[in-house]
Amino acid sequence: IIHIIYILKMYTGASNLISDGSELLLLVPSVAGIVGSVVLPILGAVPDGCIVLFSGLGDNAAEQLAVGVGALAGSTIMLLTIPWFLSVLGGRVTIDQNTKKPRYKAPKLTPPENMDLLGTGVLISSQINSNGYMMAITALPYLLIQVPSMFYMGLTPEQDAAGINIYALIACFTCIGFFMRYLYLQYQGNDDDESKERVLQDIMIEAINEGKISLKGIMYNELKMSLDAGNNNTTMSRTSNSNNATEKTYLSSTEKSINRLKSILKPFFNKYDADGNGNLDVHELTAVFNDLGEIVPHIQMKSIFNSMDTDHSGTVSYDEFVKGVFEYVLRSALHRQRSTISNSKDMEKAEQMISNAANMDKNDNEEEVEEEEEMPEDLQSLSPEEQQRHVIRRAIFMLSIGTLLVLVFSDPMVSVLSEVGNRTGISPFYISFIFAPLASNASEVIASYNYALKKTSQSITISLSALEGACVMNNTFVMAIFMLMVYMKALPWVYFAETCSILTVIIIMTVMTQKKVHTVQDAWMILSLYPMSLLLVYFIESMGFN
Repeated sequence: IIHIIYILKMYTGASNLISDGSELLLLVPSVAGIVGSVVLPILGAVPDGCIVLFSGLGDNAAEQLAVGVGALAGSTIMLLTIPWFLSVLGGRVTIDQNTKKPRYKAPKLTPPENMDLLGTGVLISSQINSNGYMMAITALPYLLIQVPSMFYMGLTPEQDAAGINIYALIACFTCIGFFMRYLYLQYQGNDDDESKERVLQDIMIEAINEGKISLKGIMYNELKMSLDAGNNNTTMSRTSNSNNATEKTYLSSTEKSINRLKSILKPFFNKYDADGNGNLDVHELTAVFNDLGEIVPHIQMKSIFNSMDTDHSGTVSYDEFVKGVFEYVLRSALHRQRSTISNSKDMEKAEQMISNAANMDKNDNEEEVEEEEEMPEDLQSLSPEEQQRHVIRRAIFMLSIGTLLVLVFSDPMVSVLSEVGNRTGISPFYISFIFAPLASNASEVIASYNYALKKTSQSITISLSALEGACVMNNTFVMAIFMLMVYMKALPWVYFAETCSILTVIIIMTVMTQKKVHTVQDAWMILSLYPMSLLLVYFIESMGFN
């Protein structure tokens, strides 16, 4: 028991290090796109992949691979049931009895005691619908190995292994193909995916709250790229085509920076706008700057306040605040480039974009921000560039240590779970099915639930889509490793019951994702799939099919 607790604790810590390190990289604009679309999905599947890998590398691979298939089945089924249930429960709002749709506009929050089975629920978006089909498609490799193996039932293990060996290799390459295709689709859709942009903004807000980086540290590289585009615009040859193309790139980049800045600043502004009148005085503005990690001397703060208060009302409105903060960060970026703001044409373009952004729809979803921690003193003294380097170094360190711990503890974890099965007389599959996901997928469960608690249509889409994406990674990345082990070790396919259980849950959830609304009743039904999947494995095995 002590060994199990220790291994699970270390494995959970390693998984959290990988998750936290990946999120830190999202704070670096130059690599955020590829991190969010490619790195995060891969690293999220690394713990499960390592369990499967080490379960098939030992001398007794035929026995220990039961731990690997337990981890694969347990992870896939758990992600589609328990966190899905929690996300619907946490993100539920009242369902309008006339339109039969969740009400996300005020009053949108459901009282905690309201557990109406049919009167509360969440919206299932078209993105969740399409991801559901992707889950089903990427599950096809299970059939590529399972269907041929049925023709070898009743034969000796050696004959079974020889017969299905080539199909295991075909299934492995199919998984790799699906995996590459999935990453390509994620990468291609990264710039246009508003949900991913919202996730990135929330991570940035949380990072500022926790003192990991300041506002200038987050925005510096992004604004620097905008300024580089603007400078290129003024130095390029004056051919209309090249000039216009660069100008569009510059303006588009600037607009994106302003929109992101507006989203980041909103919760900080609201926190100190106690009376809700949309204005801040100089003391409140100072407090906001401190929370943003921007420690400004009092005399300079008065100058900043006066420059923001363009209508000389004695207070700073939200639009004035956004424009002023943008100019403050932009001037810092210009100064770091050893430039001045003498290029009035570029500044006019930026100010025009600020004005346009300030007049955007103000009815966007607003999210709560957790209590902040004070900015560490060592971070206060760092320049924006140094903060970026500090974040990158810390992210690489966390990813390296997390991955190393996963590699180090995967083998003993497989051995411990296998030994527990031997000593208790319980199949290692069931032990691994229950315990392995607790270590490898704990962070994904917590993250999806916390995001659902925001109770917006967008947040529930992100929450449930992340769970679908994790299932796809299990069907591709982890399954490819599993098929490779079966092929390399020339093992018989004795996982008919486990395959049926996984495919049953995936098919049911694919059908469920095509609904327009998931009620609390649906959530309870989805949760019941978890114990039912275990009972299904037990029933099929008791019939002697394995």
